[in-house]
Amino acid sequence: MKLTVLVVEDDKIELLKFKRAAKLLDLRHQFIFAENGEEAMRVLESDTDALPHIILLDLNMPRFDGFEFLSLMRSKDSFRYIPTIIMTTSENEKDLKKCYELGVAGYMIKPLDYDLYTKKISVLFNYWELNEIVLSPNK
Repeated sequence: MKLTVLVVEDDKIELLKFKRAAKLLDLRHQFIFAENGEEAMRVLESDTDALPHIILLDLNMPRFDGFEFLSLMRSKDSFRYIPTIIMTTSENEKDLKKCYELGVAGYMIKPLDYDLYTKKISVLFNYWELNEIVLSPNK
């Protein structure tokens, strides 16, 4: 199943790491990139007929962080049910709890080790591809 994925990440190194892993894993999904929550919200609002199947979201970003984005996204009927997976370096249990309270579909800690990072990305996409449990982005 080909997915449309919104990747919200402000760190250029992390973004390069993600793109490199996606290429190595031969992920043929449509990726849309946003640098922060504010930009991600503009992406969602720009075309509500072409919403992403899933969102990969960093927490620690300037101007409009992951928590603010999640809170705003969950308050809007059009975006409330888009599965959102947190990809962060935060191992803080308070962050984890707050994310689940805001309705995330998963929480992945980004490891420094590139091979482990690639394995985690592989598992994440295998889950969403194989289970085909995403809502149509047009409904």
